[in-house]
Amino acid sequence: MDSDKVLIMTTASSFDEASEISRLLLEKQLAACCSIIQNVQSTYWWKGKIVEDAEVILLIKSLKSVEQKIIEAIKFAHSYEVPEIICIPIIGGYKPYFEWIDNTISRK
Repeated sequence: MDSDKVLIMTTASSFDEASEISRLLLEKQLAACCSIIQNVQSTYWWKGKIVEDAEVILLIKSLKSVEQKIIEAIKFAHSYEVPEIICIPIIGGYKPYFEWIDNTISRK
């Protein structure tokens, strides 16, 4: 199945921040759905040190055609200097769900 659907993942410092980003993306019709996963422990390198932080994961279901707009919106609303933004192509899935995504996202 050839698909233009994507799953974009970002982390945020709090549920409130992830919720704010979700709302922004939905209001701009850049995402069909955003799912927030709480209670994530992240360990990573930052400025020469290993850091451990509690974070939340935001999973954004959308279209490849609006990926850059999503990246810009996340950068605008995000508190991190360098937010994690990863775009994963969706190569298969439930066709009616994909149709719902198509009918939800603004193609402006």
